[in-house]
Amino acid sequence: MSDVTVYFQYKQQDSSGKECTRKFAKEFYEVILPSLETVPLVADALQAYSLPILNIAGNRLSKFDWVPQSLLNVWVLNYVEAVAKEVRGELHIVSGGQTGADWAGIVAAAKLELPCVATFPKNWRQENAETQSLESLQQRLHDDLIKMQRLIM
Repeated sequence: MSDVTVYFQYKQQDSSGKECTRKFAKEFYEVILPSLETVPLVADALQAYSLPILNIAGNRLSKFDWVPQSLLNVWVLNYVEAVAKEVRGELHIVSGGQTGADWAGIVAAAKLELPCVATFPKNWRQENAETQSLESLQQRLHDDLIKMQRLIM
């Protein structure tokens, strides 16, 4: 459970993932589309909780058309970093384990050294992945952090 959910998407569209997010959030569900203009809104909402938890949700990578995971990672990082600067106390991140926005949330949390809980699909499966294991995901996280460092320098 999180306090606030931000939903990263390429186009205004409904998806099974968005419906799943809505189902689990129950009465706490309100889609906030991430832009720097919404940072104060999200930060203010998180201030109501003693342990601010931000859920990073959104489309899987294939729904972003031409956007590569590396650029999505930077977009989410910039947003989470801006929110973290405005929140009193330590921001916590919750995210799913699919490619796209979920993965970008995990990468952002790792980069910013924020506590993070990631809920992966059964058997660590991700879109377009041959086989996955916890070890392969840890290696991918390491590799994505290195790529991100090159992009933001």
